[in-house]
Amino acid sequence: GWKKFAEGLKKEKAEVEARLAAALAERADVLIAERNQLRRQVEELSQKAQGEEELIGHIQGWKEHVAVLDAQRTDLEAQLAAQQEALETAEKERDQARAAMWDTQSRSQGEAEVISARAQG
Repeated sequence: GWKKFAEGLKKEKAEVEARLAAALAERADVLIAERNQLRRQVEELSQKAQGEEELIGHIQGWKEHVAVLDAQRTDLEAQLAAQQEALETAEKERDQARAAMWDTQSRSQGEAEVISARAQG
């Protein structure tokens, strides 16, 4: 009886060890799959972070470009204001010259009329 009992225990022990090995192998497969998934997620996050850094770099470049454009716009506005002022000054000088010319013409015309009236008179 003892021999049969011992053989039964050995057989049961072998079955338990086999089930345990299968369970451990299955658990190892699950852990490996989880590790691989985490590695993929880390890689994806790393790529996203790199993409965001590139985007931040582009945004910084755009900000610098906008700053350059703003400076150019300010410069052009100053040039435009100076040209506008020069134009207004030139128009005033032209108007004054015209007025002076008309004044001279009318005085000459008035003197001519006086001379003509004297000559006739």
